Amino acid sequence: MERDANKTGSHKTVTTIVLVVVVLLVVHFGRMLKAYYDGPSVEEALNSPFMRFEREYRNMTYTFLYQGVDEFGQTRYYFRHTDGCTECMILTCKFRWVDHIEGLDFRPAGWDYVYTCYVPEDITTGITTDG
Repeated sequence: MERDANKTGSHKTVTTIVLVVVVLLVVHFGRMLKAYYDGPSVEEALNSPFMRFEREYRNMTYTFLYQGVDEFGQTRYYFRHTDGCTECMILTCKFRWVDHIEGLDFRPAGWDYVYTCYVPEDITTGITTDG
């Protein structure tokens, strides 16, 4: 009898643990789905790890120029140095469903703003607003 009671107790414990894990996964998936549908934002891009590094260690600040899309359909944000330099920096927005480590940096799940490149010429000369 005592053995049966121990088996029942351990099954309840395992079931409880599995249910807690499933609920946490569902909550995480719901948060990620909301973040995915909300889309990337310029404010988050300006607070991305790369931009914080530029601001804190290189004393470089940027101003937002415009938003574009690359050949893969990923959103790209174009920034210009606030010191008057004509070089522009591009951040590409990528969505990560799970946490990951990139180099020595921990990147949480969600929108990741990845430094793509500098554009050496003045890209604002190619922007037109007529039709």
